[in-house]
Amino acid sequence: MMSDRLLLLRRKDKPLVDMSFLGSLPNAGTFTRTSSGWRFNASGQLVEETTDAPRFDYDPLTLAIKGLLIEEQRTNTIANSTFQGASTSPSTLPTGWAVETASNMTTTVVGLGSEYGMSYMDINVSGTPNASSYQLRCNYGTTASSGQTWAASSFLKVPSGSATGVTGVYILCREMGGSYTSTPSSALSIANTLQRLSAIRAWTTSHNAQWILRLAVTNGVAMDITLRLYAPQLELGETVSSPIPTSSETVTRAADNLSITSIPWFNALIGSFAGEFMIQAPAILAASRFVGNFNDGTTSNRITTYVSNTGKSAGSLTVSGSSKYSGSSPVLTPETVLKHAISYIENNTRVAADGALITINELGAAALPAGITSLKLGASVSSNYLNGWLRRFRYWNYNLDTTTLQKVTQ
Repeated sequence: MMSDRLLLLRRKDKPLVDMSFLGSLPNAGTFTRTSSGWRFNASGQLVEETTDAPRFDYDPLTLAIKGLLIEEQRTNTIANSTFQGASTSPSTLPTGWAVETASNMTTTVVGLGSEYGMSYMDINVSGTPNASSYQLRCNYGTTASSGQTWAASSFLKVPSGSATGVTGVYILCREMGGSYTSTPSSALSIANTLQRLSAIRAWTTSHNAQWILRLAVTNGVAMDITLRLYAPQLELGETVSSPIPTSSETVTRAADNLSITSIPWFNALIGSFAGEFMIQAPAILAASRFVGNFNDGTTSNRITTYVSNTGKSAGSLTVSGSSKYSGSSPVLTPETVLKHAISYIENNTRVAADGALITINELGAAALPAGITSLKLGASVSSNYLNGWLRRFRYWNYNLDTTTLQKVTQ
């Protein structure tokens, strides 16, 4: 009797399928992307991967692996993000770049080079301002429509100078108009540490979108600071995506797709699966992001775990196009490791996230879909991409009890 109990405990702890995405692709997976794409390697260098090559991404500072990048299609609408045409002698801004608000300060290009695998430009801004801000822009702007959400970003650090007279450094995602508005990113701490600043804005008009670097300065106080800019990006979407270098025109990176079309181990009547992943900021989204998605090749019949458009954990069962959903956990934290799990069975499907069972809602009395033939990871069938990093996926061909379901998400 004791040995049977121990066997049962081991069985609940050991999944039938266990896929890691921390550096290699499981043999069962089929990965496609119809363009090249960029990622940071284990040495912290931005490198280009060819068409259909998976991108195992690392943090450029800590060198810790984040996982397999799964992103939707994106276009960097900044046509010159690698500072082509810039010069230090004489000081010349890149092609398509201009100082918009000088406020009695002088802009000098003092350095050009490559670091972390990214082209950079050092600009020195100095003088005694007669206003409270300085602004540098690239390109005049990109056509945008009301209802769209745009993301502006740049890697940046401060290699020299001081914070005297400078109260903040910002990236703006600006909506042009008769009187324009802007949504600033968080202010940068004045330090020689690589950071990525970003700003997200939902458009209320159909005016152009603009990327702006802004310094908040103290009127009448002399200042002298050098900023190092890398990989400026302006893209249509509610999150910042991985860098897309450009030199003379806009560049589009295609979507990442990972599918497993042979799943003989799948149990249609009862089972459990868990995903470990990270999402890009922000936590409040325009659409849900899928983690694990067993489906029939369409969105009509499927079993899923996902991040809802409120940034919370969720699960769903869809039968003949009719969906039943779980409740939600607290809002998830972007750029941190997250874990979801779902245990499915007719009329008693449950979902857990980060060690806690989340509200059952409709799943407590939901039927199971039929005709499941494949597994899509990090997306719905052709939409709702994770826009983040897939780290691990596990599957059990039986129903995990509540305690074990919570345990596998800790």
